[in-house]
Amino acid sequence: MADALLEVNGLRKQFGGVVALSNGRFVLQPGSVHALCGGNGAGKSTFCKAIAENFTEQGLKVGILTLEESVSSYATSMIGMRLRRNLNLEEGDPTKDPAYWETFDEMESNLTFYSDDGDRSEEAVSNHIRFMRIACECDIIVLDHI
Repeated sequence: MADALLEVNGLRKQFGGVVALSNGRFVLQPGSVHALCGGNGAGKSTFCKAIAENFTEQGLKVGILTLEESVSSYATSMIGMRLRRNLNLEEGDPTKDPAYWETFDEMESNLTFYSDDGDRSEEAVSNHIRFMRIACECDIIVLDHI
């Protein structure tokens, strides 16, 4: 078996007193496809964002298809993870903080986003995955809320 691209054990994400993810475990092999299932509020999106943020920090190119959350909100969450802050819950506009843009600049070259344009057909989603993999040269593609 090939070496894992990522092996996570005991992943925990907490925002203040709210535990969004507890004891997460995940092994990602090259060329593999995974489905992450769970109830509302189980931490699936948080887990996907944490994995994507980890890969960008390693210098890998990550493509993200988010069909229920805006690209802006998703990116802000990932920037907040890097800064160890929940920017979506903070008062005021997080883009006014210079640390936001410094972190954005660090992450930007390793991220490609696609948001739902109303067409969630299998063909449209497949085409976007193919585009991210071939044209954008993404190493990892995350589909959130497909």
